[in-house]
Amino acid sequence: MAFIKNIKKLTNKFKDMTASQLKQASTKSRDWLKKNLGKDANTKDEKTSNWTPSLLKSQDKEFRKAISKTGYPMIGMLYFFTYSPKHAKTLPYYDTFPCVIPINYQKGGMLGINFHYLPPLLRASLLDALLSIKEHTAHNGRPDDYFKISYDYLKGFSKSNIVKPTIKRYLFNHVRSNFAHIRSEEWENAVMLPVEQFQKENKRKVWQDSRSMV
Repeated sequence: MAFIKNIKKLTNKFKDMTASQLKQASTKSRDWLKKNLGKDANTKDEKTSNWTPSLLKSQDKEFRKAISKTGYPMIGMLYFFTYSPKHAKTLPYYDTFPCVIPINYQKGGMLGINFHYLPPLLRASLLDALLSIKEHTAHNGRPDDYFKISYDYLKGFSKSNIVKPTIKRYLFNHVRSNFAHIRSEEWENAVMLPVEQFQKENKRKVWQDSRSMV
């Protein structure tokens, strides 16, 4: 499939990025975070339920245009939200502040791609590949984009590419905030933000496990 070829091609491309280039990309996202989230940008508190309300109260006009609050996520769009998993005690680790593209609704919840389970290099690679299936639509009466994606579309090759470690199930009654919808003009900055909130293990361990699955 063309999508698989795109992922492999882009993965090889980003493997050639220098340390300084990766650092530059990270710095750009951190600047975006500082500008749009203010003092909340550096929070490491496990209880992140206040992050979304604070985020949505930003006085930055450009940011207000790029984000909106909703109680229900749509397939193929990008969201941040706070989450407390049902089986937190038995999971080896989990992210309490996912950055997710929903790909399928399930009973009481959804499956989604959580970019945080990938290191920055692979996040960029996956996002670039997904852009090949971007479609135009409208959100809240305004032009926007979404990914024309589904679990059925991904499951045929999820065992052999970088999508596999990102597929997670989220139960709606364990979501602890509104869903913060990110408009397409901020996708690149959003997925690269260093705001993952892993519990029980650090991000290096999570990313090491993810790399072993690619």
